[in-house]
Amino acid sequence: MNRKRISVLVLLLTTAISPCSACDEPAKQETTTANRFLESLKRGKQAHLRVAEKINTGDNPMKLDPDKLVLREYDEAIASAEKIIAAGGIYAQKEVAADQKRIDEVAKRVRENYANAAKTQIADARRKASETYERAVAEAMKKRAATLSDSNATYRRSVAQSNLTLRLKRNAGKLGIVIWNLPAKAKLHDRSTVAVKIELLQQDRVVWTNKLARLNRRADNSLFRLPNVLFDKVRIETTRWTGSGSGLAEVEVYVGTENLALGRPCEVSSIETLPTHLDDRDALTDGMAQPTVEGEGYWIPEEKTRATVTIDLLGEPNQEIIDAAQARAAEAQAAKIRAAIPTR
Repeated sequence: MNRKRISVLVLLLTTAISPCSACDEPAKQETTTANRFLESLKRGKQAHLRVAEKINTGDNPMKLDPDKLVLREYDEAIASAEKIIAAGGIYAQKEVAADQKRIDEVAKRVRENYANAAKTQIADARRKASETYERAVAEAMKKRAATLSDSNATYRRSVAQSNLTLRLKRNAGKLGIVIWNLPAKAKLHDRSTVAVKIELLQQDRVVWTNKLARLNRRADNSLFRLPNVLFDKVRIETTRWTGSGSGLAEVEVYVGTENLALGRPCEVSSIETLPTHLDDRDALTDGMAQPTVEGEGYWIPEEKTRATVTIDLLGEPNQEIIDAAQARAAEAQAAKIRAAIPTR
């Protein structure tokens, strides 16, 4: 009797418990399904990371970091799904599809941004390549022009050297240099040169020297005869002076009756900077032997210092200076003729 009662009691308890277990089964199934959808999101995130890693392999110039916006969307979707599942909510096909759609939209914008960035980089690369090419062409043209200019200058100087040599040989015994002092009457800066050193150079080598050439203090110019040597430069150093320093008005180098120094370029060791002295170094070969206006037609070095001037007889002559000097000479000759005509 007792056994029968116990069996009936067990049967009743089993029958009562079984419906509860059946109720828990659907919940477990829903949780498992939700976890599968959650895992699909996580796999999507990992796939995004693998794609970015593959793009960055090799020598691809477009290095991409796993996009922070896309990763943030994945992380937010995964965190939201985990909360829903933990709270016993529903996270199924509809929810995961909505999350994936939102992530895909962000990824699309990111791809478009990368594409635009790539186009910009390509355009910049092309522009830089074009600029580099243009600079290279310009530099090559510049070097070519410089080479041609150097070649022309070398050729011109070679021809000038031959012509100068021929003139010096033809006029042997007729070589001289005339040095014009600052005119005493003009009283320019209270200066006057007393003595100079004269050197003749051939290809930058001194071939003749007059260490003490005294200037005629009773006249504005002094003539010094030159030996029969070949030279292409004349260097004059002011060694003695009166007043506040030295200075010269003009230097003429005669081969026969021709002044080869006229219009030739000069190099000087110094130039005094005065408010009224605006002339440059080439004033010594400008043909103005007797200047009367301060700042025009003469050269003065720094106060109370020795100074040198070097005249390059092979240098390109200044044609404007030559033309102006010839015009002044013609006018002076015309004035003499007019003065010689008797008046009634």
